[in-house]
Amino acid sequence: MKALNLIGVDKNYKLKIADIGCGSGAHTIVLAQNTNGQITAVDLFPEFLGKLDNKAKELGLHNRIKILEKSMEDLPFDNEEFDIIWSEGAIYNMGFETGLKEWKNYLKLVDIWL
Repeated sequence: MKALNLIGVDKNYKLKIADIGCGSGAHTIVLAQNTNGQITAVDLFPEFLGKLDNKAKELGLHNRIKILEKSMEDLPFDNEEFDIIWSEGAIYNMGFETGLKEWKNYLKLVDIWL
């Protein structure tokens, strides 16, 4: 998880992470294995989410991964709900700039960004 190392994430911190456009969950699983976080995995396609759910159960990570079948353009999240938003290879579906504008309010403000 080079990206997590670059931003200095403490692996012991109980992060809230949204993996938006998670697909079948390869990155969701890696996030769960490399953080102490609670991850909300979002995708529009139930067949992908089913694969993620099976893999999470197989690896004993099911209790840390919440699966949400939803469009990335219609998310039910509260302002400042998440510490990290992950969207590897998916944000382009709605447009990178649009995604950043729409999702930025879901992030908590932390000292490192101020």
